[in-house]
Amino acid sequence: MDTRFDSKSAPTSFRERIDIVDILRGFALIGVIVANFQSMISWDYLSGTVDAATVWFLENLVSGKFYRLFAFLFGLGFALQMARLESRGIRFVPLYVRRLMILGLIGIAHGILFLPNDILALFAQFGLLLLLMRRVSNRSIAIIAIACLLAPHAYYYASTGFADFRQPNPVAVQEQEAAERTKRQEAREAETHRIRSEGTYREVVDWNTSNFMRWHTNVQGQFDVLSEEFLMFLLGLFAGRRRLFENLGKSAPYFRKVMWWSLLIGVATHAIAPALYDIELHPVHGHLATTARLIVADIEPAALALFYATAVTLLIRRFKFVPRLKPVAALGRMALTNYLLLSIVVTTLFYNYGMGLYEEVTALTGVVLAIVTFALMMLTSSWWLSRFRFGPAEWMWRSLTYGKFLPIRASVQ
Repeated sequence: MDTRFDSKSAPTSFRERIDIVDILRGFALIGVIVANFQSMISWDYLSGTVDAATVWFLENLVSGKFYRLFAFLFGLGFALQMARLESRGIRFVPLYVRRLMILGLIGIAHGILFLPNDILALFAQFGLLLLLMRRVSNRSIAIIAIACLLAPHAYYYASTGFADFRQPNPVAVQEQEAAERTKRQEAREAETHRIRSEGTYREVVDWNTSNFMRWHTNVQGQFDVLSEEFLMFLLGLFAGRRRLFENLGKSAPYFRKVMWWSLLIGVATHAIAPALYDIELHPVHGHLATTARLIVADIEPAALALFYATAVTLLIRRFKFVPRLKPVAALGRMALTNYLLLSIVVTTLFYNYGMGLYEEVTALTGVVLAIVTFALMMLTSSWWLSRFRFGPAEWMWRSLTYGKFLPIRASVQ
């Protein structure tokens, strides 16, 4: 690897960073930390009102929202980096493809060694698809975003439970297919419990590898990414093109509109979804209701993720919180390092080869552990960045991307 350093092709300097984006990334990571602990707690044991309230908080305000916020920030970062590199006369595509390939390799290693539901490899995979959108008009992006929301559910409607009325008893066939899907899901859940609570590290790696490959080769799973992460990529790309985060003074009225509309849509879809569960009609109509519920279930977390992004941004700007939130910004600047470190912490605490706490703690205890982990990561990130320019994983990622050892000491600007 070349050890020379060319400032023209270097990563974004600190002076060019948008503080609010780092803070939002740190805020998103807080939710990811809580969500990771959420997946390891016991949902069967509720010690009282506090635990029940904690479960409500996790299910309604955390689950699914913060990974989408991360995806939104990925699309935003794509647009910002493209504009900055092209303004320097640097060819964006070759550099970005290398960046995604390295991120994909990190994600594969992370998914196999620690947690199979890795988002890094997915971000790298669909980041390549995002490249095709870089010259598409904003109006076309809106149309593509709607198509991404609907496509997975059209596939679901066509491939699962659709009654074939040429058969003698189509309803029975439909019910049998649904029962088989439920049985397969229960078997996967039982195997997940066994591996996490009893498995050796070797068994965990084998299980991770199998699930990682199944997730990345499953057609429905890949379609689902379109309606979840890739949809948010496109929204982030739109925000980056409009330079909304680079001039918050001009963007504030727009942010307020998005905040209130996204909150309204999020609350409305949250209220509508349960009603769609109870529709019992003709088999075709019932399946349509299920498909509609799944569409609504995708709209809700996307809307609330946008609400979080705009509300936090407006609060920070209104009360001039940027200087006070430097520790959160530090967490965001080291998001890759902290994401990988989080998996090490979670698996060590909960898996059998570690402390074996899987499903042994209540919801409240899980949230407390998540808060402690967040606080320690925030302090560690602040300490590290007072001495170094990048987190260790970020430094490796950037150095491999640019093909040179980048200066890491904080004194080198």
